[in-house]
Amino acid sequence: MNNPVNILIVIVLVSISCLLFYLGVRLITSKATFGKTNSNSNTNNTDNNYNNRSSFPLLNTKWKVTSMNSSNIKKYNPTMNFTDDSDNKGQGIPFSGNAGCNNYFGSFILLQNGSYSGMKPLKVSPIGSTKKMCADDEQMKVEYTFLKNISNVSYYSIQNTTLGLYDSNKNLIITLTKQ
Repeated sequence: MNNPVNILIVIVLVSISCLLFYLGVRLITSKATFGKTNSNSNTNNTDNNYNNRSSFPLLNTKWKVTSMNSSNIKKYNPTMNFTDDSDNKGQGIPFSGNAGCNNYFGSFILLQNGSYSGMKPLKVSPIGSTKKMCADDEQMKVEYTFLKNISNVSYYSIQNTTLGLYDSNKNLIITLTKQ
């Protein structure tokens, strides 16, 4: 193991891994323009973006996932936090949390039209995450499912201390409780 060639190989592999991680983060952050509106845009925007932070009830709140289509979701305790990042103007409303193993981040844009039975529409940006190796396959599966579900969110609803996230077919895919 102390062979100089083996040590050199390990150093090269670690360097390549760091470079790939850096490039992945750069790719994710290069999509940070998601949801920016052009100052010359037509007022009849088909997305009907609506990002009035002052009227958004989730700002500066923290949530814990209580149900999802995974039997062991409570074992890994995924979370979701919504922040009021005033420096993030025009890029959506940021959210972040822990997916059970890795941290994740993203943003979404509220849509003005399309409310349905108390559900309000939104559009989720591409999600980024750290890439730590999880403790076991089950944890990785829960995390993968959770992040995939977040990417598929099209509606939300709030009832007291419960947040429901729904897909485009209006199926409840994640339930969270306010912390």
